[in-house]
Amino acid sequence: MLPSLKGMFGPGRLAKLVTAWLTGLDASHLTGFVTLGLLAVAGVLLWSRPRVAAAWRPLVLMWVAPAIVLIVVAAIRELLYAPYGGFFTVRYSCAFLPFVYATMGLVVAGLALRRWNDGGDDGNGGGDGNANRRGGSRTVHTWFRRWGAWIVVVAMMALGDMGLAVHGNVIYEKGYVPHARQAATAAPCSPDVAVVAADPYTYIDAVAYYRDCANYWLIEPEDGIPTRGGYAPLAEVAHDRTIRSLDDLPDGMDSVTVLVSDGQHPGSFASTHHPVEGTERIGEYTVLRFR
Repeated sequence: MLPSLKGMFGPGRLAKLVTAWLTGLDASHLTGFVTLGLLAVAGVLLWSRPRVAAAWRPLVLMWVAPAIVLIVVAAIRELLYAPYGGFFTVRYSCAFLPFVYATMGLVVAGLALRRWNDGGDDGNGGGDGNANRRGGSRTVHTWFRRWGAWIVVVAMMALGDMGLAVHGNVIYEKGYVPHARQAATAAPCSPDVAVVAADPYTYIDAVAYYRDCANYWLIEPEDGIPTRGGYAPLAEVAHDRTIRSLDDLPDGMDSVTVLVSDGQHPGSFASTHHPVEGTERIGEYTVLRFR
């Protein structure tokens, strides 16, 4: 998940933002090797700035301009609404991130495979075989110049996928790996066992792991079901998957489990039909079990 970066939009936030763009990892997961690699790439990009081909400059503009606009807007909001006016959502940058990767691929590949001094014939008639060697080298070089950028981009995507597989998904704003899957495993859902999300955030967070269960419910907030942004899918369940309290659940439940996420503000779970049995802590979730 890629939620908004709120609060003071300073150099630290900007560094985390760039880290998310280039590695897909939260800054806390960066190793020394990855950090050195990022510094090396940054050095290459800065050093190559005067050498960037004119044909590539519109590509650079396609990601530099939107990024600058978003950062400037966040900075202005910070001035007007400090200390919590800054608002920058990483997913807003998804539209121009392909241009970032393409630019890096072109620049890095273009510099690494920069056209050699191919003055051609040295005037000796080529009898010593140097011309043939130069011709073969130029053939290889031409191939890499044509496909080098693709190789770099695909390599970056592969490394990003491996990082995601190793570290898991990260909530950038709160700096933790979500445990929705573990919570869903510990709180199975069935026709006789109801699972209830205590708030809309928790419902959205875990709904993928309960999509095959019709006994997954949401306690409706007092101010109604939100429909903005990431809560939009709740409109599909607002009528047939929401309850006001545990007493609204269908009769015949063997047990009920309530999921509560940290930082959320759920309502009361008071129930005359389902006394509390115990609690369990799983990552950022509190799992409440009722008989």
